[in-house]
Amino acid sequence: HCTSDMRWINDRIGESRFHRISRWKAFIDAGCQIPGGSDCPIEEGNPLFEYYAAITRQDHDGYPSEGWEAQECISRLDALKMFTTWAAYGEFAEHRRGKIRPGFDADLTILSDNIINCPPDKILQIKILGTIVEGDMVYLQL
Repeated sequence: HCTSDMRWINDRIGESRFHRISRWKAFIDAGCQIPGGSDCPIEEGNPLFEYYAAITRQDHDGYPSEGWEAQECISRLDALKMFTTWAAYGEFAEHRRGKIRPGFDADLTILSDNIINCPPDKILQIKILGTIVEGDMVYLQL
């Protein structure tokens, strides 16, 4: 939730320390696997907002235009890993979740566009078309 924290963090912890918050790229560059999530109920609960924030360091209104602490933007592939393989690692389930692979739980989400290649601002318009949990379709938008 760095994009909501950015509006008040300087006042709460001071300018000398605020740059230490949400240092995703620095941790990834150091070899860490960072589990991602929707941050619900603190945030709105839309994982695409969090994915967008990870690659742009902007909130879903596009603020700030240059990105907050933009040197900590991460690649789209690393952002995707935050919500797949690294999230599974974070719950000690990397042996059965986080990848589309035989023998895994078959948990996946079907999106209306490719989040790796579409323009960044289009990510916020992507629709969830379907959700599969343990191989069962639990949501389908027709």
